[in-house]
Amino acid sequence: MTTSRRFKQTVAAIALGMPMLCFAGRPVFHDLTLAELVRTSNIIAVVTQVEPESIKKGEHGCASAEWHLSVVAMIKTSPEAGVKAGDTLDVRRNVTSYQDCVIRGWNATGASFPASRYEPSDSDAPQQKHFIVFLKESNRQFALTADLGFESHTLRPKIERLLRE
Repeated sequence: MTTSRRFKQTVAAIALGMPMLCFAGRPVFHDLTLAELVRTSNIIAVVTQVEPESIKKGEHGCASAEWHLSVVAMIKTSPEAGVKAGDTLDVRRNVTSYQDCVIRGWNATGASFPASRYEPSDSDAPQQKHFIVFLKESNRQFALTADLGFESHTLRPKIERLLRE
């Protein structure tokens, strides 16, 4: 058997053994409840926008849509995050589209990946003076925990109640 033929057979065997989903290049969404969003977020903060949203280039030249937020009050935090009221944060808003771009950056065919999304009670909450964001933090880089991972500040008592449960 030639090396070329053996290589083709090996590639075919690997491809057949892999789920076809890995070639789909699509996020596999999980819709979060408010309780799940509260539980999976490292940081929950009442914020206000201090500047208009901007687009920054990230890994592989991917566009990161970022909010520039001032922290008004902390609802949940971790000691590692070191975030407190008065801090200003740049927060990636387009979590799934950014992740998709990064994955495609090293793998042109794309790959399926888990993605979370949330349905806020008020989709216009970011246009209010104050709103709540649910964040993940890694190396002082902040991103929404899920697509649309924000909520109206009027839900603060409910969020605090969920944290006590």
